[in-house]
Amino acid sequence: MRKFLKKISLYGFVLVFGFYLGAYLLSIYVSSRDFDNSNTKNSVNIFPKKESYDFAFMGISHARIYSRGSNYKILQNLLDSSILNLAKGGGKCGLNDQVFYLKYYIDKDVDITNVILVLSPTLFLTSHLDSATNTFNDEPLDFDFYMRYLTYEAPNKYKRLFNFVKTKYNTKTWITLKPISDSRKTKIIDSIDHLKLKKMFKLYYPNGFDGINQNEKTLMRLKNLCDQNKINLKIIIPPALFGEWPGHDLLKNSLLKNRFVEEVDFYDFSNMIKEKKYYYDEHHLNSDGIEYFFKNISEKINN
Repeated sequence: MRKFLKKISLYGFVLVFGFYLGAYLLSIYVSSRDFDNSNTKNSVNIFPKKESYDFAFMGISHARIYSRGSNYKILQNLLDSSILNLAKGGGKCGLNDQVFYLKYYIDKDVDITNVILVLSPTLFLTSHLDSATNTFNDEPLDFDFYMRYLTYEAPNKYKRLFNFVKTKYNTKTWITLKPISDSRKTKIIDSIDHLKLKKMFKLYYPNGFDGINQNEKTLMRLKNLCDQNKINLKIIIPPALFGEWPGHDLLKNSLLKNRFVEEVDFYDFSNMIKEKKYYYDEHHLNSDGIEYFFKNISEKINN
C-alpha cells in the first residue's frame, strides 16, 4: 500500500512539475517576440523594463489606451518623459492588483518619479474588478511574480493563479500572441446611443457602488507606498463624451473625506472633452483625443 501511495505521489508531483515547467517554457517562447509597452494590449510583465521612469500610469482601459500603438510615442513626446503603463483594460484588473503591480516593480528596483492614477469611477466604486480571474492570462509565467502574488492578499487568488498557469497552453490567447501594430486609433464615434449607455452602466456597475469602502483602503495603501518611496502620486478622473459617470459625486466626496484632494495632486477632467471627434466610443479617447488631452494637461501633471 505504501509503495502504491508513493507511486501515486510521485506521479502527481511529475504531473504538477510538468504543468508548471511547460507553462514557463511557453512563456519564454512567447516573450521573445520583441514586445514593448506600446505593442501590447494589456500585458505588463511581457516586456523588459528600464531602470527608471518619469511616469507610471495606473488604472483600467481609460489609462491603458494612452500607450497602445502610436499613442505611446505621442505621450512620450508631449510629456518629454519616459513612461511605464501598468494599467489593464478588459475588466481584468482592479485597484488592488494595480497596487500589486506597482509594488512588484518598486521591489525589483525600478525607480519611478511620478504615479498617475487614472481613477475611473468604475474602478473605484465597484468591487468586481478585484475578483476577476483572468487578471494574469496575458502575462508570462514568472515564478518570482507568482510567489509574491501567492503571499499577497487578494480575492480569488488561487483561482487566478491557476488560470495564470493554465492559460499559457491556450493557442488563441497566449501561444499565438504577437505585438500589435504601431498605428493611430482613428475611429470616431457617430453619436451617443443613450440606450446603449444605460445597458453599459448596468454592465459596469453589476452590484451598484459596492467597492467604495475597500477601495478607500486600497487607495490609502497606494498613497503610503508612494510616500515611502518618494513617488509623487497624482490622481485624475478621465474625460468621457457623456461627462460624469454614475457615482461621480460619491467618488469625489470619498476623496474629500479622506483628504486625498488636499494631500495629492487631484484633477477632475470628466467634462473636459465633449467633442465626438476625439472619441472612438462613449468613454475612450482616440489618438487625436489623447493628443489633444495631453497637450492641455501636460503642464499640470508635469509640475
